[in-house]
Amino acid sequence: TDNAKSVSLLLGFGRFKYVCCGDLTWNTEAKLMTPNNPIGKIDLFMGTHHGLPVSNNPVMVLALDPRVCVTCNGPTKGAHEDMIKTLKRVKSLQAMYQLHRNIKLADADQAPAENIANKVETATCTGIWIKASVAKDGNSYTVQVGADGKPRTFETR
Repeated sequence: TDNAKSVSLLLGFGRFKYVCCGDLTWNTEAKLMTPNNPIGKIDLFMGTHHGLPVSNNPVMVLALDPRVCVTCNGPTKGAHEDMIKTLKRVKSLQAMYQLHRNIKLADADQAPAENIANKVETATCTGIWIKASVAKDGNSYTVQVGADGKPRTFETR
Protein backbone atom coordinates (compact mmCIF):
# COMPACT_ATOMS: atom_id res chain seq x y z
CA THR A 1 0.00 0.00 0.00
CA ASP A 2 0.99 3.63 -0.14
CA ASN A 3 1.34 3.62 3.66
CA ALA A 4 4.07 0.98 3.50
CA LYS A 5 5.95 3.24 1.08
CA SER A 6 6.06 6.12 3.58
CA VAL A 7 9.33 7.95 3.94
CA SER A 8 10.78 7.57 7.41
CA LEU A 9 13.12 10.16 8.83
CA LEU A 10 15.82 9.95 11.46
CA LEU A 11 16.98 13.48 12.17
CA GLY A 12 19.86 14.30 14.46
CA PHE A 13 21.34 17.46 15.87
CA GLY A 14 24.32 16.83 18.12
CA ARG A 15 23.21 14.02 20.43
CA PHE A 16 19.49 14.73 19.77
CA LYS A 17 17.64 12.06 17.72
CA TYR A 18 14.12 12.38 16.27
CA VAL A 19 12.19 9.72 14.37
CA CYS A 20 9.12 10.18 12.17
CA CYS A 21 7.93 7.12 10.23
CA GLY A 22 5.05 8.74 8.36
CA ASP A 23 2.25 6.21 7.86
CA LEU A 24 4.30 3.01 8.03
CA THR A 25 2.22 0.03 8.99
CA TRP A 26 2.73 -2.60 11.68
CA ASN A 27 4.47 -5.20 9.46
CA THR A 28 6.87 -2.71 7.87
CA GLU A 29 7.79 -1.30 11.29
CA ALA A 30 8.62 -4.84 12.48
CA LYS A 31 10.83 -5.42 9.42
CA LEU A 32 12.66 -2.17 10.16
CA MET A 33 13.47 -3.26 13.72
CA THR A 34 14.26 -6.96 13.32
CA PRO A 35 16.56 -8.69 13.76
CA ASN A 36 18.37 -5.59 15.06
CA ASN A 37 17.36 -2.01 15.80
CA PRO A 38 19.38 0.03 13.25
CA ILE A 39 18.36 3.35 14.82
CA GLY A 40 19.07 2.92 18.52
CA LYS A 41 17.32 4.81 21.29
CA ILE A 42 15.85 8.19 20.46
CA ASP A 43 14.77 11.38 22.16
CA LEU A 44 11.61 12.41 20.29
CA PHE A 45 9.17 10.15 18.44
CA MET A 46 6.33 11.24 16.19
CA GLY A 47 3.56 8.70 16.75
CA THR A 48 3.28 6.81 13.48
CA HIS A 49 0.20 7.07 11.26
CA HIS A 50 -1.65 9.46 13.60
CA GLY A 51 -1.39 6.87 16.39
CA LEU A 52 -3.61 4.34 14.62
CA PRO A 53 -3.59 0.67 15.71
CA VAL A 54 -2.35 -0.47 12.26
CA SER A 55 0.95 1.21 13.15
CA ASN A 56 3.08 1.84 16.26
CA ASN A 57 4.16 -1.77 16.53
CA PRO A 58 5.43 -2.38 20.08
CA VAL A 59 8.53 -4.04 18.56
CA MET A 60 9.52 -0.69 17.07
CA VAL A 61 8.26 1.69 19.75
CA LEU A 62 9.84 -0.25 22.63
CA ALA A 63 13.13 -0.66 20.72
CA LEU A 64 13.32 3.10 19.99
CA ASP A 65 12.58 3.76 23.68
CA PRO A 66 11.72 7.45 23.14
CA ARG A 67 11.82 10.00 25.93
CA VAL A 68 8.97 12.04 24.41
CA CYS A 69 6.21 11.18 21.94
CA VAL A 70 4.05 13.64 19.99
CA THR A 71 1.05 12.25 18.12
CA CYS A 72 -0.54 14.28 15.33
CA ASN A 73 -4.02 12.86 15.67
CA GLY A 74 -7.55 14.20 15.25
CA PRO A 75 -10.44 14.11 17.71
CA THR A 76 -11.75 10.84 16.23
CA LYS A 77 -8.71 9.57 14.31
CA GLY A 78 -5.60 8.32 16.03
CA ALA A 79 -4.10 8.38 19.51
CA HIS A 80 -5.73 4.96 19.71
CA GLU A 81 -5.84 3.15 23.02
CA ASP A 82 -3.52 0.41 21.70
CA MET A 83 -0.83 2.98 20.90
CA ILE A 84 -1.26 4.67 24.28
CA LYS A 85 -0.88 1.29 26.03
CA THR A 86 2.33 0.68 24.10
CA LEU A 87 3.69 4.11 25.01
CA LYS A 88 2.95 3.50 28.68
CA ARG A 89 5.26 0.45 28.45
CA VAL A 90 8.21 2.55 27.22
CA LYS A 91 10.75 2.61 30.05
CA SER A 92 12.31 5.98 29.22
CA LEU A 93 9.12 7.87 28.33
CA GLN A 94 8.97 11.17 30.20
CA ALA A 95 6.07 12.84 28.34
CA MET A 96 3.35 12.09 25.85
CA TYR A 97 1.68 14.84 23.76
CA GLN A 98 -1.36 14.77 21.48
CA LEU A 99 -2.48 17.32 18.92
CA HIS A 100 -6.14 16.60 19.76
CA ARG A 101 -8.01 15.01 22.64
CA ASN A 102 -9.35 11.65 21.49
CA ILE A 103 -13.08 12.02 22.18
CA LYS A 104 -13.47 8.23 22.15
CA LEU A 105 -11.18 7.70 25.14
CA ALA A 106 -11.45 8.52 28.81
CA ASP A 107 -9.11 11.30 29.94
CA ALA A 108 -7.07 8.83 32.02
CA ASP A 109 -6.40 6.76 28.88
CA GLN A 110 -4.57 9.46 26.89
CA ALA A 111 -1.93 12.15 27.30
CA PRO A 112 -2.34 14.45 30.32
CA ALA A 113 -4.70 17.36 29.61
CA GLU A 114 -1.87 19.91 29.76
CA ASN A 115 -0.11 17.97 26.96
CA ILE A 116 -3.08 17.98 24.60
CA ALA A 117 -3.15 20.99 22.30
CA ASN A 118 -6.76 20.91 21.13
CA LYS A 119 -9.36 19.71 23.62
CA VAL A 120 -12.57 20.87 21.90
CA GLU A 121 -14.72 19.49 19.10
CA THR A 122 -13.57 20.09 15.52
CA ALA A 123 -16.19 22.78 14.84
CA THR A 124 -14.76 25.05 17.55
CA CYS A 125 -11.09 24.05 17.24
CA THR A 126 -8.72 27.01 16.85
CA GLY A 127 -5.75 24.93 15.70
CA ILE A 128 -3.31 25.08 18.62
CA TRP A 129 0.10 23.66 17.76
CA ILE A 130 2.81 21.64 19.47
CA LYS A 131 6.38 22.77 18.86
CA ALA A 132 9.69 21.06 19.60
CA SER A 133 12.93 23.05 19.66
CA VAL A 134 16.44 21.71 20.06
CA ALA A 135 19.06 23.69 21.99
CA LYS A 136 22.00 25.06 19.97
CA ASP A 137 24.36 22.56 21.58
CA GLY A 138 21.96 19.62 20.97
CA ASN A 139 22.10 18.63 24.66
CA SER A 140 18.45 19.42 25.42
CA TYR A 141 15.16 20.18 23.73
CA THR A 142 11.86 21.75 24.63
CA VAL A 143 8.28 20.88 23.78
CA GLN A 144 5.63 23.58 23.98
CA VAL A 145 1.84 23.43 23.53
CA GLY A 146 0.58 26.60 21.84
CA ALA A 147 1.86 30.15 22.06
CA ASP A 148 0.81 30.47 25.70
CA GLY A 149 2.08 27.07 26.83
CA LYS A 150 5.08 26.75 29.11
CA PRO A 151 7.97 25.03 27.31
CA ARG A 152 9.08 21.83 29.04
CA THR A 153 12.76 20.98 28.77
CA PHE A 154 14.12 17.47 28.29
CA GLU A 155 17.74 16.35 28.38
CA THR A 156 19.10 14.64 25.29
CA ARG A 157 20.35 11.08 25.75
